[in-house]
Amino acid sequence: MVRARGSPPPAGAGVLAQGLVAAVVLAYFRAVWPTLGAFVVAIDHCAVLFCDYALHFTRMGQELFETREPRWGFYYSPSFALGMWALTRLPGAVAGAAWAALQVAAPLLLYRVTARRLCGGSPLWTAAYLLVFLTSLPVLANFKWGQLSVLMALCMFGSLHLQERGRVGLAALVLALSISIKYYSAILLLHFLLKRDTRTVALTLAAALALMVALPVATLGASETFRFYQLLDPADPFARSGVTHNPNSQYFAHVLARLLSQDEAPWARWLGYAVVAANLSVAVGAARRREGGYTSLSALLLSLPFALPTSWPHYFVTLPPIQLFLARSALRGDGPQGRWRGALSLALVLLSLVLSSALLFNAVGDRVAYGSAGCLLWANVLLQIALSLQHLGAPRAARVARGG
Repeated sequence: MVRARGSPPPAGAGVLAQGLVAAVVLAYFRAVWPTLGAFVVAIDHCAVLFCDYALHFTRMGQELFETREPRWGFYYSPSFALGMWALTRLPGAVAGAAWAALQVAAPLLLYRVTARRLCGGSPLWTAAYLLVFLTSLPVLANFKWGQLSVLMALCMFGSLHLQERGRVGLAALVLALSISIKYYSAILLLHFLLKRDTRTVALTLAAALALMVALPVATLGASETFRFYQLLDPADPFARSGVTHNPNSQYFAHVLARLLSQDEAPWARWLGYAVVAANLSVAVGAARRREGGYTSLSALLLSLPFALPTSWPHYFVTLPPIQLFLARSALRGDGPQGRWRGALSLALVLLSLVLSSALLFNAVGDRVAYGSAGCLLWANVLLQIALSLQHLGAPRAARVARGG
């Protein structure tokens, strides 16, 4: 049967393409990392799979009602500590299997949610996106450490999609869940504020207060809850000591300090804040032009390594959907000005893909050198430039089309 021109491709074509990509990627992983242990050791220090879960999260859950304060190395809210306490009530093998299931399910859901929105049902785009997603070093780092950045990204993108579909209550609850794990997820509230969606903001704040204050107060006690938060002070000497020259830190000022072989300089921090302000201007402009939420969310997420003093590799798990969004936007450039902007921004996105890929990581063959050079930071910076090219000074009609 001949498919009519303009009709969507058969669903089986997309499934087959994604299956072939997954098979090729898994074969590549098997070639470079013959065992799971080899993968764990190659990605980063600590030879334990789900290292943060095993060394910090579970122990926090076990000690919570004995100490009622954060243990060494735990920098999360008391509500997340309560979640870990509940998980550690299960037998160890069952709890470990549940965490492993989360580490597999969260990336698959993040891929599916963003692919459905951005790929338009195209088998080629969904397959290409799967290739980028599976080989993204931040996604692999999140899995190795057993971290929560993919889950938080899923909550942020999911909340945006739900809010745009009018499911405000569920969008608020999903975002509040992410904020209750790590506070920087609240950055999405800026997008809702710029859209003057006070209802979503109010419901999110109410849900976040319930999770982060009411729940721990009811279980731990009021004084213990507030003491828990006080001990999470980001100025904690342990949290700050040695981070500047830690090759894993992709914070802008730290990467510059390593490249210049000096200590962190105040001017670098202020330059980072200027970049954050520039990204905020993109988000504000997108809101005024009533563009789609991906423009604002991309601008806000790309600001994080200029504001968060750690910015570990797994913080960058949002790079693949932003790369896909900007690549598709670049290919839809309108008019002569749009074409040259689109070509340049597409080149920047492709270079960003290379820098954040496990293929380059393995080609370098030295995780310390890869991290010290700030490859993930520069992948982030390239996307910022591409976003600015597409949305600052471009024709208004083209900007609206690309944001929608």
